[in-house]
Amino acid sequence: MKFRRTLSLALSTAALIGAGLAGTGTAHAAYGCGGQLWTTVSSGVVRVELYRESADWCAVAVHVNGTYGTYFATSVQIEGSEGGLSILDSGNFRYYAGPTRYPRDGMPVRAIGWSSRTGTVQTRFTDVG
Repeated sequence: MKFRRTLSLALSTAALIGAGLAGTGTAHAAYGCGGQLWTTVSSGVVRVELYRESADWCAVAVHVNGTYGTYFATSVQIEGSEGGLSILDSGNFRYYAGPTRYPRDGMPVRAIGWSSRTGTVQTRFTDVG
């Protein structure tokens, strides 16, 4: 009986530790953006992620498919559906471009990513602002 309690306690502890470790990866995966991951789109070596935060939209263009840690020209941009405001981060990045933020003012937005290796990739306009 003592063996079963010990095994049960060990398994419960391992599950709690595993849950804690899994939770710590979530913040890092956002690359400076918080809130809810709204949409994502990939093309070649860049994945564009658009997050809905409490007051802003936030976007990043992440290097993927074996290029994370490799320097190359990358940019990420957020623009509103009715033109006007457009926020851009561009440069020679090792891991990702961004984050860029756009105020949630009721206007639908989209995120646009670009890299010197694959060209342009963009999300659709959001259905809400």
